Amino acid sequence: MYRRGLVYLILSTLVSGSLASESANAQQPAAPKPAGPKTLVGIVTDTIGNPVDSVELVISSLKRTTMSKADGTFRFDDVKSGPYQVVARRLGYYPQVQSATVDDKGGVVSFSLVLGFRALPPVITAAARGGLSGVIGDTAYNIVSEAQISVIASDHRTLSDSMGRFFIELKPGKYMVNVTRPGYRSRLVSVTIPNDSGRRMTVWLTPSNRGQNARDAFAYDALAQRLETRNPVYSTIFTREDINRLGIEDGSQLAKLGSNSQFGPPDDQCPAIVDGGPMRLPLWAIDAADIEAMETYAPQPRRGGVTSINGNRPISTQTSNTAQAQAPCKGVRVYVWLRK
Repeated sequence: MYRRGLVYLILSTLVSGSLASESANAQQPAAPKPAGPKTLVGIVTDTIGNPVDSVELVISSLKRTTMSKADGTFRFDDVKSGPYQVVARRLGYYPQVQSATVDDKGGVVSFSLVLGFRALPPVITAAARGGLSGVIGDTAYNIVSEAQISVIASDHRTLSDSMGRFFIELKPGKYMVNVTRPGYRSRLVSVTIPNDSGRRMTVWLTPSNRGQNARDAFAYDALAQRLETRNPVYSTIFTREDINRLGIEDGSQLAKLGSNSQFGPPDDQCPAIVDGGPMRLPLWAIDAADIEAMETYAPQPRRGGVTSINGNRPISTQTSNTAQAQAPCKGVRVYVWLRK
């Protein structure tokens, strides 16, 4: 009797497991087929194959947008034949760009979005006292003491006290601030301190064993070097406060405001370096709401004439200038730090 019941239990488990597996496989959406001329169809899933709805799909060159449905599918109509760049973006996921070609049968494109956990965004408010003050907490709204608050490219740093509070005496200007604490993910926050007041910021750290890994440390060191050596005439820093004030929609608009290149502003297709690299995204694909800060660096003109070895004839730089003028970035380097 016991053996019969055990056999029945094992068989039931195997059958139910098989059914569950079949059910899971049945839920995996299939890639759509071409829908005919002048159409571009596609599907958006996450990395384990679940459909993702309410994703914004954008074809920048056509100024066209649409949203994915509950089953992850989407469709563009009246699209001429040719190659296109399509971006998929949704809050909580990293944006992704895919290439698609529309021919006489139509076009198909698929996305597999990577979940990008976003902690509570920092809150920055005006303070009567000059400098930078604030409170450090975690996502459970507990105070975090002994968190290190470091102003990148400076010697300004301090620790939060037993109430999570801190203060750093800073002159008016734009700053990138790194907040770290063992057992938590590091946070990079941009802040603008005006001439007539200070700034107070509240930062929530996310518990994690990851902390600040080697890649982040390398990216922040490179950021510090750029900030220490930058020429304000040929570079611009936009903080989150600047972005809110300007009311822009995407990274392309912001980069054009910040560029000061002799060859003109960068094109929409200019690839921006994201979070210190190696990931790059075209400027048009980056939603302004996702940007914590942006750096733009325009090429500086050479001082004096460059001569040949014998010192008689100047070396022509027409070829290099033409190449820069025709390149999508126009010689401008753009770094974007995403809110996370």
